[in-house]
Amino acid sequence: MKGYIIDSNLKGVFPIDIRSDMDYKDIYKYLHTDVKRVSAFDAVRVRGTNDLIYVDDEGLLTRENYMFVFDHLDKHHLFGNGLILGTDTEGESMTPEMSLNWYRDKITFADELVLCEDYLVPPVFVPIK
Repeated sequence: MKGYIIDSNLKGVFPIDIRSDMDYKDIYKYLHTDVKRVSAFDAVRVRGTNDLIYVDDEGLLTRENYMFVFDHLDKHHLFGNGLILGTDTEGESMTPEMSLNWYRDKITFADELVLCEDYLVPPVFVPIK
């Protein structure tokens, strides 16, 4: 099966071969960077497709990190590396639905490491009426 790795250090989206017997533990090795080891990941659904972008769930919990912006309907600021895989109707991983070039057109990278505190949004509490 094919997948795409978003390498924020090299500033590119690259094709990769994924083992068909891959499990969730294998996702971590694609998300680690030279500035942060990943201990939890999350999946961002690519609207209008069956594709997911796996990212570091704790990407902001470090002083500085790599950042990429995924510009599809909304601009999502994501931190670290990403792994793009498709999903079938059973939730199993498969080759992404969208092409490599489609993702390359929609993903841009920060020029250098960014200070994560600049992207933290404090929680907003709304009083109950």
